[in-house]
Amino acid sequence: MMAFALLLPCLSTPIALGEGLPEPDDARQDRAPAAIGECPHFLIARLGSFKLRHPYGLRGLATSSDGARIASWGDDGCLRVWNATSGDLEWVHPIRLGRPTCATFLAGGKTLAFGDSTGGVQVVDLVTRTVVARPVADTIVIRGLCHLAQQRQLVVAKDDGKILILDCDTWNTVRERDLAIGVFECTSTNSGKLIGVAGDREIIILRSGDLTQVFRRDLGSPGSSVAIAEDDDTCAYGCLDGSISVVSLGASTVETIPDAHKGYVYSVFFADSNHLVSSGLDGRVRVLDPKTRAEIRTIPHPMPGLPVQLASSGTAGKVWVGSVTGNIQLLDLSSGELADREVGWRSALSSVCFDHDGRRLASTDRYSLAIWDLASGKLTARKPLPDGLRSAVFADANPARILVTQADGGVWMIESESDTPLKELFRSEPPFAQSPSAGASGKIAFGSGSHASILETADPFGCVSLDLGRTMISKITLDPRGTRLAVADQAARQIEVWDIARRSKIASLPISIEPVVECLFLGQAEVLAILTDRGDLTFWDWRSGSLWFIRVHCGVRTTFATTPDGEWLAAGCRNGSVEIWDLKTRRLEELLIAHLEDISCLQFDPGVERLASGSRDGTIAIWDFKTIRANSRR
Repeated sequence: MMAFALLLPCLSTPIALGEGLPEPDDARQDRAPAAIGECPHFLIARLGSFKLRHPYGLRGLATSSDGARIASWGDDGCLRVWNATSGDLEWVHPIRLGRPTCATFLAGGKTLAFGDSTGGVQVVDLVTRTVVARPVADTIVIRGLCHLAQQRQLVVAKDDGKILILDCDTWNTVRERDLAIGVFECTSTNSGKLIGVAGDREIIILRSGDLTQVFRRDLGSPGSSVAIAEDDDTCAYGCLDGSISVVSLGASTVETIPDAHKGYVYSVFFADSNHLVSSGLDGRVRVLDPKTRAEIRTIPHPMPGLPVQLASSGTAGKVWVGSVTGNIQLLDLSSGELADREVGWRSALSSVCFDHDGRRLASTDRYSLAIWDLASGKLTARKPLPDGLRSAVFADANPARILVTQADGGVWMIESESDTPLKELFRSEPPFAQSPSAGASGKIAFGSGSHASILETADPFGCVSLDLGRTMISKITLDPRGTRLAVADQAARQIEVWDIARRSKIASLPISIEPVVECLFLGQAEVLAILTDRGDLTFWDWRSGSLWFIRVHCGVRTTFATTPDGEWLAAGCRNGSVEIWDLKTRRLEELLIAHLEDISCLQFDPGVERLASGSRDGTIAIWDFKTIRANSRR
């Protein structure tokens, strides 16, 4: 048992978890963390890839005319340029003010123009990676850019409806028109003869030479996207009501496909003369014949998250698809498959779990369960599951059986090595809480309202129910032996420890209003570690009442895991780093860096030789904890 020096004489008033003590010792400084592009210290393997994934979500895509480069922009406020062949990131350009809203390649892909939310347009030389021009500096949001290659001109569409044509040599404005509508986007074709504008309740097609109107239609609902075919005679547009319309400009006819998508149409795009592709809020990608309007194929949920952007790949029958989760993948329109499904199917991870001999790892994101072989680092199985997946745990009795939980309270059994349908074990009323892992006891606890359910992974078809009285469970955890239960009641502002066999409360700790993110028992279950929303860690000896703290150090913590003996703690942070703490000495021993986004889940393997960290960036890092512990300063 660990000794804790600080005793608080009275716990009758709420405490602000994590406050009141000096900072812990600094981590050793004899080596700096490795950069993401290098091999970080103690990293054994990386499962997944950073290739073609825009962190923190994607808003738009653009491709060069030769298909060699892809530009992406999103909620991280950065513009990223990718090598389309290798998937490697070539360049990142952070936007200091505002965020990028649109982009287009110029000069055969060697130059990139982009607009931002502050009303500026910048032109970047991708060879020297320098800004060579700022032709527009305004306060009106830039909604669209398109390149008229043959004319060597750039079209700029502003949020207030003004359309500018700029000369790409002098960057002077050569033509201008005010459409007097709110603009969502603009597009053109390789010939550059026509410009399409999707606006507030209107679709407008203009001649680029004089900006005269060729076609204009009042939609009744906002237009979300517009595309023009290479024949310069056909255009298509999508609307917020889910409909898609195809227009023959020469014949002045419009044919509408109602309910093409169930909800918002994100993007419409002519992949070639035979394929009109659209994506929508329903998560589907639809492929239509633009001549007959007949459906060629519907591809349901080709990747995690909603497919929000479509772009040319330069290859017939294939398009780039970008999802709201940041994935960018090449989609084969004939087969409906991703070119590289292992890399393309990525989303923010919600859990990682080693099997009982440490040979396999299960990971979950919101949309799927993945099984990894740790010897080869290969993905051996992926099972798309109902939306809202929360976690997975290997069952004790059969390593091929995995328990998965959903955010809506469902607990299911799945056969990882077969196509056997899922079996629902039980269902709690949402919102519900769940213990982080099965632990040595092979038990998992679930909380809903004032009731706790304890399920044994060896016999998952039976569970024990415990009524906690007036306690409203917001977080729950079991001790390693499965005999005690800790619950956080955020409404009552207290944390309680319960004896499961006696069905009685044996200790409570008043807390402040600060939300509890996670809590875990240490070692022999006499100490409870508590992580708050602010990122502080509080350690409570519930028998003696003593407390000690580890305040935010390297970054705001998002999750943590402990070794079975309670002597070591790994904490994941919002900046993508993982802290390794020696709880006996209360020192930060190592800072591990291998992720681009928040750490969302951590787990030690059964032999306590490796540590798995999962992140919002969709990758898993396997760390050599055995060496870290051997190199400690004890």
